[in-house]
Amino acid sequence: MDTPRHEVAPRGVTPENAYEQNYALLMELMGRINGRLATKCRTDVPRGWEHIGEQEEIMAMLQSVADYLEA
Repeated sequence: MDTPRHEVAPRGVTPENAYEQNYALLMELMGRINGRLATKCRTDVPRGWEHIGEQEEIMAMLQSVADYLEA
């Protein structure tokens, strides 16, 4: 059974500030992922089975994130 983690926040950092910083990073990461996937879609020509395997691995990872977020 997992025990809750209680960490001491750095001085001067509020939960609101930390949340906003994390949210900005999450949005930046999502933008980078979307950009890279779009680039690969345009440049992976001709497409082979290795491209399909890579897509399936990415889909599995993103499905885990979606499940975690209950999206």
